[in-house]
This record gives sequence, C-alpha cells and structure tokens, in this order.
Amino acid sequence: MMIQMAALTAILLSLPATLPAWELPRPAGAHPVGRRLVYWQRGADQWVVTWVWYPSAVAPRTSEPVLPEGWSRLRQPTLQRRLGPEAAVAFMAARQWFRPDAPIAAKPDMLPVLVLSPGLSWLPVDYSALAAELASRGYVVFGVAPAGFAGPIPLPGGEVAGQSRGPGDQASWEADLRFALARIAELQTAEDSPFRGRLTLDRIGLFGHSMGGAASMAVAAGNPQIAAAANLDGDFMGPARDVRPLQPLLLLSHREPAGLAGSGGADPSEGRRSRDWDAVSSQSQSAQRFALIDSSHLDFLDAGLLPPALIPRRLRENRFSDRPGTRTLALTAQLLDDFFAGRPVAETAARFPELKPLPGRR
Repeated sequence: MMIQMAALTAILLSLPATLPAWELPRPAGAHPVGRRLVYWQRGADQWVVTWVWYPSAVAPRTSEPVLPEGWSRLRQPTLQRRLGPEAAVAFMAARQWFRPDAPIAAKPDMLPVLVLSPGLSWLPVDYSALAAELASRGYVVFGVAPAGFAGPIPLPGGEVAGQSRGPGDQASWEADLRFALARIAELQTAEDSPFRGRLTLDRIGLFGHSMGGAASMAVAAGNPQIAAAANLDGDFMGPARDVRPLQPLLLLSHREPAGLAGSGGADPSEGRRSRDWDAVSSQSQSAQRFALIDSSHLDFLDAGLLPPALIPRRLRENRFSDRPGTRTLALTAQLLDDFFAGRPVAETAARFPELKPLPGRR
C-alpha cells in the first residue's frame, strides 16, 4: 500500500517542533559503530529497506537520531497506538552512539555477517540497541525490512509504503530475505561498495524476532551459506513448521513455558510450541532452547528499554515485562554473540540465572 506524503501533512504539522532526547545505551564492545541506510529495489514498485550497523574506523562525535530525518514524525501515529503517547514521543526523539556512513574499520580483515529480521509490524531500526551492540563486537549487521510487513516507510520518489501483509504472507517475507542475501553478496564485489572484500559470506548468521525469527530459520533450511540461525520468541506457523534446517539453531522463548516447569496443568499453546520446535530442530546439528524467566514477547525491542511508567499498563500487559531492559539487552547480545561465534553458551547461561535451558536436543 502506497500513500502520498501530502496525505500526512496535517498530522505532521500538529506535532511539537522539538522533542526531548532519549539515548539508547552506548554500545559496550571494542569497536565504534557506523550505520548506513540502503534501499534495494525488487521489481517495479517493491523496496527492501535495510539498515546496516558495522564496526567503524572512526568513533562517533555525538549521539545521532535513531530514526532518519522525516521518519520519526511519520511513524508517530503508529508508535502512539502501540506504545502510548509518552513512549511514542520518547521513541521519536531516540538517539544512539553511531557515526552515519562512517568508513568501515580496517581490522579485522574479514568481518562476520549477521542478518536481522524484525517482528511483524516492526522495523529493524526498532532493535537498534541490540544491532549496534553486536556491531560493536565486530559483526556487520544487516537489518532487513521485508516489503509490506511494516509501515509507514518513506521511499525514494516521495511515496510512503504502508503495511499490507500479515502472518499468512511469510513466503513473501522469506523471499525478501533471500533477495537481501543476494544483494549482500553483491556488496562483497561491487567496486563502489564500502564493504568490498570485507564480508565473510560463507558463514552468515540469521536471527530475528517473532515472525522474523521463524522466517530466519526457514531461510536457513537448504542454504549452505547460512552457518547458524537464532529465533527470538517466534512461533512457527503454516509451512514454517515443515522446515528442517541442518545448521545449529537457537530458540530464546519468553517466560517459562507452563507445563515444562512442573506447575501443574500444561498450557496447550506452549505444548504446541514445544512440539513445533522439536520437529523444526529435529535434523539440526545442534539445537538449544532457553526460556527467559519473567520476560514478555516485546522485551527485545528498544521500547523494552523505556521506563515502564511511560507505556500504559493496558499496552504493557502481555507485551512488555517489568524486567530491566538493559539486562535483557546484555543477556541477548551475549547469547547471540556466543552462539554465532561458535562458543559454548553455557557460560552465558550461568551468568544470567534467569536463562533456563529447556528440554530438547543439544
């Protein structure tokens, strides 16, 4: 769905001219972070919008707006519906420590690649804290926004893409991820690419949240270029239940599945999730599943870092927990870093007792 920018003028003019700044946690890894925004065109009127976080050769002089110019006010109505007015204002003005379009770090010579796929109706930039943290640890993180699964997104030429697809369209989501992987491969050889000759493309890691997590594992199946795939609290729906990736897999689920905890009386939905996971992971070299105790489904978003009081209780309930967002960020980044680097995750689990290993294959 395309919307002309002029149709949104009245909304934008009604918003405050200035907003109070909210800074995301500064990335803690050894590398300063650069960020780029690229538009990849797929077909006559379809765009795959991608943010790239990467180790930078120069440190940022100051924090930068998380949302590019023209995006924050455009997204305000959507953010207000999901997060409430106060949280939406904070999100619109969020800032982060990165250097826009900075040159890539000179060392190491080759950099591991991760591809981030967001949850349905969210954008990769809504996971900026996690993506930048991984980039500061040496990864090039491509955050892919599959066409039509979130909006509004301003496009080249002045049009705005709205959300037009849903859970039944996961095959299209997977096709966009495969398209993005092909474009990433082109960056390795293109003469004008800032990443020319620097990307480790034979061992790419895929990870995503919610629907994006399930799509990541589906795309990994049958693709030897993918070294491993991780799913942050994503259910397997429809044909995604039938994929059987061979690569190492990691599933991080919110809360603790009832019925696996001996609490008496299994939750049928959790029983289904466990059966789906057992089937999807049945041919994996190594499959690990953890529950994050006292967490909720949307805790992995940057919005999970906001003070709980900013999001009304009716919008927090069953979506966000009251866990400290910085701890969830640190735990998730370390778990993903260990997993994709091929290190045992047991040490991370020991450091964070709220990570509970769940029964299944190892």
